[in-house]
Amino acid sequence: MNLDENDPYFAGIGDSFEPEFERLCNDLICDDYVCADVGANLGLKTLLLAQHVPNGRVIAIEAAPTVAELLAKNIDHSDMKNITIVKTAIGDADGTTGFIDASAYGHISASSGVEVPVQRLSTLVSELNLNRLDFVKIDVEGYEFPILRNSIELLNKFRSIILLEFNSWCQIVLSDVNPKEFSEWILTKFSNVYAVLRNATDGSSLRRFRQGEALDLLHYNMVEDRLVTDLLVTNFEERLSLSRSGL
Repeated sequence: MNLDENDPYFAGIGDSFEPEFERLCNDLICDDYVCADVGANLGLKTLLLAQHVPNGRVIAIEAAPTVAELLAKNIDHSDMKNITIVKTAIGDADGTTGFIDASAYGHISASSGVEVPVQRLSTLVSELNLNRLDFVKIDVEGYEFPILRNSIELLNKFRSIILLEFNSWCQIVLSDVNPKEFSEWILTKFSNVYAVLRNATDGSSLRRFRQGEALDLLHYNMVEDRLVTDLLVTNFEERLSLSRSGL
């Protein structure tokens, strides 16, 4: 498989690609943060994070072999020295797994695809000797739930801020996850849960959901946000104190 300029993900990249992420970086990321980009893809968000952490580092994690090759080229061309690339999937066990290598839409598939390594986030943190993990971005086509469940103690230990994609379609079709169960779990395990609003015009870029509002979150995701929502979550509200995003 080769990726070219006609790739559908490439076609969607422009000068204003995902401005919400840039705004969150401006508001939340300190210059010494250690960040993990789980599902780094071509590295657009990795590079933006790296610019915000000149005294920190970014771990760019990508499992798809063809995409990881392009990620490495992009990082090399950027000449940024605070990025570490790790070519693995992240999951809830260590070993190997099948993986569908499909541009930005690649995903774990136990019974098909190419074989790639898979690690728990805690295993990777240990191997890299990380003593902090301030910000974690997770975008893995519906497989966010097993990563979060397996990593919740680690994320709480490091007082992490997590930005994750809630893609209910991918959860149902690819990872066999019930989005209602996921919504309930997120609101039970994290005291601060915000949906990142796209194209916000009223000065507020986040919408808060609280425990007991799982159906509200699910309705927002499936109906108002058309199945794909970026969620900003943490158990450490002081981590959000830098934000100017209307919290």
